[in-house]
Formats: sequence, C-alpha cells, structure tokens
Amino acid sequence: TLFRSVDWAQNMLFKKAMDMEFDVCLMMGSDNHASGKDLVRMIEVLFSLDPKSVCCPLLHIACIAAPCEHRGGGLNVGARTEQGKQSAIAAIAEGKVFIPEKIGFGIVAFRMQWYRDNWPRGPWLRSRFHFGDGAGEMERESQDYTHCEQVQELGGVVLADPRVIAGHEIGMRKGV
Repeated sequence: TLFRSVDWAQNMLFKKAMDMEFDVCLMMGSDNHASGKDLVRMIEVLFSLDPKSVCCPLLHIACIAAPCEHRGGGLNVGARTEQGKQSAIAAIAEGKVFIPEKIGFGIVAFRMQWYRDNWPRGPWLRSRFHFGDGAGEMERESQDYTHCEQVQELGGVVLADPRVIAGHEIGMRKGV
C-alpha cells in the first residue's frame, strides 16, 4: 500500500543517517513547510535544553517535533488522558517546549545517538492498521503516533516545540 511504501522509504533514510553516524536526522514530509530559521531552532533546542525544564535527562530525549497544522489549521497533537490534553493545550498557549503523549509531526529532528543506543529494538516509523467489524472497514494510525508510543516504551522522550508549526500543503489545498 501507499502508506507502507512511505513508511519503508522513511525508515531507509533513517537507517542511512544512523549508519553514517549523523548527530541529527531532520525529516520533513514533502507536503510540509517551515522556515529555515525554525528548522535550525529545532535542532538547537534538541541539544541545548536544560534537562530540568522537561523533567527528564537529556540522554533520554529521542527527538523534537514540530506539530503539524492539520484539518483546518488545528495542531495534530493527541493525548491519551485528560491531563495530557490539558498539559498540551497550556504548553501550546504559552509557546513552551513540552512532552506530548502523541503527536502528528510534519517535521521532526531525530537525535541519532539515542536511536543507536536502542538499536536494533527500534523504534521504527510504521503505520498501524486496525480492522473494524464491518466489511472493508479499516482505520490507520499514522507512523508518527506509533513512533511516539515506541519511543516511550523504550524509555525515551519525544518533545514538541509549538513555536514551530509545520504547514501542511496538501491539507490546505484540498481544504481538509
């Protein structure tokens, strides 16, 4: 399927960055956009955060993501709990870097040392499919959401920087 092809291509780029011992792998969807200044700021934040400011050792920070404008301009930031939802809303309103429970990222800077330290367990970028009760019903959970879950399961942390918003061209063109 198309989604599996995208997942495969992203993982090949990701693996190449790991093999070449890059410090950072910056990945941006072909339908996303942000300024160069914002991209540089994401990488600076990834390596310069005070660990106390995010309540976790810097060693465990896996990546920082720019929330994606999605479906009418809302940010694609998910939460599994009400507390997580309220925490994300407050951080976005204040423009503070925060730890989302789930995030749909249009742009992400991966801290490659964390991934090398957790190799080969993962996490990988792969979509998850859920089949409903009805004939032909299928729901897709995107690779960015499942990636966040995998990072957390391995003891890592995903950060979100709400000051950088990844515009979503296809969504804007189609009006979704």
